Amino acid sequence: MKFKPFSSKYDFSSTELIEDYPDYIAYPILQWLQNLIDGSDLGTKRYVSGNVTGLKDTFVNDLNVILRRSFSTDWGSFANEVLSDNELTSNILALMLQNYCDLRGAARLEYILANGGSAFAVEKTDKSASEYAEGVYDLVRRVSDTVRQASASALREDERIARAWGALYSRNPDYDKTVTECCDALEHLLRDRYEPDNVKPQLGMILKNLQAKPEKLSFKGSTLFDNKADLINLLSKATQIRGNHTAGTGRKPSAEEAEYVLHATIFVWNLHQGV
Repeated sequence: MKFKPFSSKYDFSSTELIEDYPDYIAYPILQWLQNLIDGSDLGTKRYVSGNVTGLKDTFVNDLNVILRRSFSTDWGSFANEVLSDNELTSNILALMLQNYCDLRGAARLEYILANGGSAFAVEKTDKSASEYAEGVYDLVRRVSDTVRQASASALREDERIARAWGALYSRNPDYDKTVTECCDALEHLLRDRYEPDNVKPQLGMILKNLQAKPEKLSFKGSTLFDNKADLINLLSKATQIRGNHTAGTGRKPSAEEAEYVLHATIFVWNLHQGV
Protein backbone atom coordinates (compact mmCIF):
# COMPACT_ATOMS: atom_id res chain seq x y z
CA MET A 1 0.00 0.00 0.00
CA LYS A 2 1.39 3.43 -0.92
CA PHE A 3 0.62 6.68 0.88
CA LYS A 4 1.53 10.32 0.26
CA PRO A 5 0.52 12.36 3.34
CA PHE A 6 -2.23 14.91 2.74
CA SER A 7 -1.24 16.89 5.84
CA SER A 8 1.85 17.31 8.04
CA LYS A 9 0.15 15.52 10.94
CA TYR A 10 0.60 12.19 9.19
CA ASP A 11 3.98 12.88 7.62
CA PHE A 12 6.43 10.84 9.72
CA SER A 13 9.43 11.10 7.38
CA SER A 14 11.48 13.20 9.83
CA THR A 15 10.51 11.48 13.08
CA GLU A 16 13.10 9.67 15.15
CA LEU A 17 13.34 5.90 14.75
CA ILE A 18 11.97 3.87 17.66
CA GLU A 19 13.50 0.84 19.40
CA ASP A 20 10.31 -0.39 21.06
CA TYR A 21 7.16 -2.02 19.68
CA PRO A 22 4.05 0.13 20.24
CA ASP A 23 0.64 -1.33 19.45
CA TYR A 24 0.58 -0.13 15.84
CA ILE A 25 3.69 -2.25 15.17
CA ALA A 26 3.11 -4.98 17.75
CA TYR A 27 -0.17 -6.32 16.40
CA PRO A 28 0.96 -6.58 12.75
CA ILE A 29 4.12 -8.31 14.02
CA LEU A 30 2.05 -10.82 15.98
CA GLN A 31 0.00 -11.57 12.85
CA TRP A 32 3.25 -11.99 10.89
CA LEU A 33 4.64 -14.30 13.58
CA GLN A 34 1.43 -16.32 13.74
CA ASN A 35 1.41 -16.77 9.96
CA LEU A 36 5.08 -17.78 9.91
CA ILE A 37 4.55 -20.33 12.68
CA ASP A 38 1.59 -21.74 10.75
CA GLY A 39 3.47 -21.90 7.47
CA SER A 40 6.49 -23.53 9.12
CA ASP A 41 4.28 -26.19 10.78
CA LEU A 42 5.38 -25.08 14.26
CA GLY A 43 1.90 -24.45 15.61
CA THR A 44 -1.37 -26.18 16.45
CA LYS A 45 -4.97 -25.16 15.68
CA ARG A 46 -8.18 -25.60 17.57
CA TYR A 47 -10.07 -25.45 14.28
CA VAL A 48 -8.65 -26.71 10.99
CA SER A 49 -9.45 -23.55 9.02
CA GLY A 50 -8.60 -21.11 11.83
CA ASN A 51 -5.49 -19.35 13.09
CA VAL A 52 -2.75 -20.94 15.15
CA THR A 53 -3.92 -21.25 18.76
CA GLY A 54 -0.91 -23.08 20.19
CA LEU A 55 2.74 -23.96 19.65
CA LYS A 56 4.15 -27.43 19.20
CA ASP A 57 6.07 -28.81 22.16
CA THR A 58 9.21 -29.42 20.11
CA PHE A 59 9.33 -25.77 19.00
CA VAL A 60 8.69 -24.42 22.50
CA ASN A 61 11.29 -26.75 23.97
CA ASP A 62 13.86 -25.41 21.50
CA LEU A 63 12.95 -21.82 22.41
CA ASN A 64 13.21 -22.63 26.12
CA VAL A 65 16.71 -24.05 25.72
CA ILE A 66 18.02 -21.38 23.34
CA LEU A 67 16.63 -18.39 25.24
CA ARG A 68 16.93 -20.01 28.70
CA ARG A 69 13.40 -19.22 29.84
CA SER A 70 10.10 -21.04 29.93
CA PHE A 71 7.47 -20.25 27.29
CA SER A 72 3.84 -21.33 27.19
CA THR A 73 2.52 -23.50 24.37
CA ASP A 74 -0.69 -21.42 24.37
CA TRP A 75 -0.55 -18.83 21.60
CA GLY A 76 -2.17 -16.02 23.60
CA SER A 77 0.15 -16.45 26.57
CA PHE A 78 3.17 -16.77 24.30
CA ALA A 79 2.23 -13.62 22.35
CA ASN A 80 1.75 -11.61 25.54
CA GLU A 81 5.14 -12.70 26.85
CA VAL A 82 6.92 -11.90 23.60
CA LEU A 83 5.49 -8.37 23.62
CA SER A 84 6.17 -7.79 27.32
CA ASP A 85 9.88 -7.19 26.75
CA ASN A 86 11.26 -5.19 23.80
CA GLU A 87 14.56 -7.05 23.90
CA LEU A 88 12.75 -10.39 23.84
CA THR A 89 10.60 -9.23 20.91
CA SER A 90 13.71 -8.34 18.91
CA ASN A 91 15.37 -11.64 19.69
CA ILE A 92 12.30 -13.68 18.75
CA LEU A 93 12.11 -11.83 15.43
CA ALA A 94 15.81 -12.48 14.85
CA LEU A 95 15.43 -16.17 15.66
CA MET A 96 12.51 -16.59 13.28
CA LEU A 97 14.33 -14.74 10.48
CA GLN A 98 17.48 -16.80 11.01
CA ASN A 99 15.64 -20.12 10.79
CA TYR A 100 12.22 -20.06 9.13
CA CYS A 101 11.82 -17.02 6.89
CA ASP A 102 12.00 -16.88 3.08
CA LEU A 103 11.97 -13.74 0.94
CA ARG A 104 8.21 -13.26 1.13
CA GLY A 105 8.12 -13.42 4.92
CA ALA A 106 11.22 -11.25 5.28
CA ALA A 107 9.80 -8.62 2.95
CA ARG A 108 6.53 -8.49 4.89
CA LEU A 109 8.30 -7.95 8.21
CA GLU A 110 10.56 -5.30 6.68
CA TYR A 111 7.45 -3.51 5.36
CA ILE A 112 5.98 -3.41 8.88
CA LEU A 113 9.20 -2.22 10.51
CA ALA A 114 10.12 0.34 7.85
CA ASN A 115 6.69 1.94 7.64
CA GLY A 116 6.28 1.83 11.41
CA GLY A 117 9.45 3.85 11.94
CA SER A 118 11.41 1.06 13.62
CA ALA A 119 15.11 1.41 14.35
CA PHE A 120 15.46 -2.22 13.22
CA ALA A 121 15.45 -3.66 9.72
CA VAL A 122 15.51 -7.03 7.98
CA GLU A 123 18.72 -7.83 6.11
CA LYS A 124 19.60 -10.76 3.88
CA THR A 125 22.71 -12.48 5.22
CA ASP A 126 23.38 -14.70 2.21
CA LYS A 127 23.13 -12.53 -0.89
CA SER A 128 23.38 -15.53 -3.22
CA ALA A 129 20.45 -17.44 -1.68
CA SER A 130 17.27 -17.91 -3.72
CA GLU A 131 13.98 -16.26 -2.82
CA TYR A 132 12.73 -19.59 -1.50
CA ALA A 133 15.66 -20.19 0.86
CA GLU A 134 14.78 -20.01 4.55
CA GLY A 135 16.99 -18.77 7.36
CA VAL A 136 19.12 -16.37 5.33
CA TYR A 137 17.84 -13.20 7.02
CA ASP A 138 18.52 -11.37 10.27
CA LEU A 139 17.40 -8.36 12.29
CA VAL A 140 19.85 -5.43 12.20
CA ARG A 141 19.89 -1.73 13.03
CA ARG A 142 18.40 0.46 10.33
CA VAL A 143 20.65 2.74 8.30
CA SER A 144 19.39 5.46 5.96
CA ASP A 145 19.32 4.63 2.25
CA THR A 146 21.66 7.58 1.54
CA VAL A 147 24.32 6.30 3.93
CA ARG A 148 23.94 2.72 2.71
CA GLN A 149 24.27 3.75 -0.95
CA ALA A 150 27.40 5.80 -0.24
CA SER A 151 28.90 2.80 1.52
CA ALA A 152 27.80 0.10 -0.92
CA SER A 153 31.03 -0.27 -2.91
CA ALA A 154 33.25 -0.44 0.17
CA LEU A 155 30.96 -3.00 1.82
CA ARG A 156 30.90 -5.12 -1.31
CA GLU A 157 34.62 -5.04 -2.06
CA ASP A 158 36.36 -4.89 1.33
CA GLU A 159 35.62 -7.72 3.78
CA ARG A 160 37.12 -5.82 6.71
CA ILE A 161 34.86 -2.82 6.20
CA ALA A 162 31.89 -5.17 5.79
CA ARG A 163 32.72 -6.81 9.12
CA ALA A 164 33.11 -3.39 10.75
CA TRP A 165 29.68 -2.39 9.43
CA GLY A 166 28.13 -5.60 10.73
CA ALA A 167 29.70 -5.08 14.16
CA LEU A 168 28.35 -1.53 14.41
CA TYR A 169 24.84 -2.08 13.08
CA SER A 170 24.04 -5.45 14.62
CA ARG A 171 21.38 -5.71 17.33
CA ASN A 172 24.23 -6.04 19.84
CA PRO A 173 26.88 -3.67 18.47
CA ASP A 174 30.57 -4.29 19.08
CA TYR A 175 32.25 -0.88 18.87
CA ASP A 176 35.70 -2.26 19.59
CA LYS A 177 35.45 -4.68 16.66
CA THR A 178 34.20 -1.88 14.42
CA VAL A 179 37.27 0.24 15.09
CA THR A 180 39.68 -2.70 14.90
CA GLU A 181 38.33 -3.86 11.53
CA CYS A 182 38.43 -0.29 10.19
CA CYS A 183 42.04 0.13 11.29
CA ASP A 184 42.93 -3.14 9.59
CA ALA A 185 41.15 -2.03 6.40
CA LEU A 186 42.99 1.30 6.39
CA GLU A 187 46.29 -0.42 7.13
CA HIS A 188 45.93 -2.61 4.03
CA LEU A 189 44.54 0.18 1.83
CA LEU A 190 47.28 2.68 2.63
CA ARG A 191 50.08 0.12 2.67
CA ASP A 192 49.09 -1.24 -0.74
CA ARG A 193 48.83 2.26 -2.17
CA TYR A 194 51.79 4.05 -0.59
CA GLU A 195 54.14 1.49 1.00
CA PRO A 196 53.79 -1.71 -1.06
CA ASP A 197 57.15 -3.06 0.16
CA ASN A 198 56.18 -2.77 3.82
CA VAL A 199 55.76 -6.42 4.96
CA LYS A 200 54.82 -5.49 8.52
CA PRO A 201 52.51 -2.51 8.16
CA GLN A 202 51.32 -0.64 11.25
CA LEU A 203 48.59 1.91 10.71
CA GLY A 204 49.98 4.41 13.20
CA MET A 205 53.39 4.44 11.51
CA ILE A 206 51.91 4.60 8.00
CA LEU A 207 49.83 7.62 9.01
CA LYS A 208 52.87 9.35 10.49
CA ASN A 209 54.87 8.68 7.33
CA LEU A 210 52.15 10.17 5.15
CA GLN A 211 51.72 13.16 7.44
CA ALA A 212 55.45 13.80 7.12
CA LYS A 213 55.34 13.50 3.31
CA PRO A 214 51.81 14.52 2.24
CA GLU A 215 52.99 15.00 -1.35
CA LYS A 216 52.87 11.19 -1.69
CA LEU A 217 49.11 11.20 -1.24
CA SER A 218 46.96 10.82 -4.33
CA PHE A 219 43.18 10.61 -4.13
CA LYS A 220 40.03 12.05 -5.70
CA GLY A 221 39.82 15.78 -5.02
CA SER A 222 43.36 16.01 -3.60
CA THR A 223 43.96 19.23 -5.57
CA LEU A 224 41.35 20.91 -3.38
CA PHE A 225 43.48 20.44 -0.25
CA ASP A 226 46.08 22.97 0.83
CA ASN A 227 47.58 20.13 2.85
CA LYS A 228 46.69 16.68 1.53
CA ALA A 229 47.53 15.18 4.92
CA ASP A 230 44.28 16.70 6.19
CA LEU A 231 42.49 13.65 4.79
CA ILE A 232 44.71 11.33 6.81
CA ASN A 233 44.28 13.48 9.89
CA LEU A 234 40.60 12.52 9.92
CA LEU A 235 41.70 9.12 11.24
CA SER A 236 44.93 9.99 13.05
CA LYS A 237 43.46 9.10 16.45
CA ALA A 238 41.64 5.94 15.42
CA THR A 239 44.47 3.74 16.66
CA GLN A 240 44.12 5.27 20.13
CA ILE A 241 40.63 3.82 20.62
CA ARG A 242 41.33 0.22 19.73
CA GLY A 243 40.16 -1.78 22.71
CA ASN A 244 42.62 -4.59 21.98
CA HIS A 245 45.42 -2.09 22.64
CA THR A 246 44.28 -1.22 26.16
CA ALA A 247 47.50 -2.64 27.60
CA GLY A 248 49.16 0.40 26.02
CA THR A 249 47.48 3.70 25.20
CA GLY A 250 44.33 2.24 23.67
CA ARG A 251 40.83 2.40 25.16
CA LYS A 252 37.35 1.20 24.40
CA PRO A 253 35.57 3.36 21.79
CA SER A 254 32.16 4.90 22.34
CA ALA A 255 29.25 4.33 19.96
CA GLU A 256 29.73 7.80 18.43
CA GLU A 257 33.47 7.24 17.98
CA ALA A 258 32.97 3.85 16.34
CA GLU A 259 30.41 5.29 13.93
CA TYR A 260 32.75 8.16 13.06
CA VAL A 261 35.69 5.81 12.42
CA LEU A 262 33.57 3.54 10.20
CA HIS A 263 32.23 6.30 7.99
CA ALA A 264 35.53 8.19 7.85
CA THR A 265 37.16 4.92 6.77
CA ILE A 266 34.56 4.46 4.03
CA PHE A 267 35.10 8.07 2.94
CA VAL A 268 38.88 7.57 2.68
CA TRP A 269 38.35 4.23 0.90
CA ASN A 270 35.97 5.76 -1.63
CA LEU A 271 38.39 8.61 -2.45
CA HIS A 272 41.15 6.11 -3.25
CA GLN A 273 39.12 4.13 -5.79
CA GLY A 274 39.76 4.59 -9.49
CA VAL A 275 42.67 6.97 -8.98
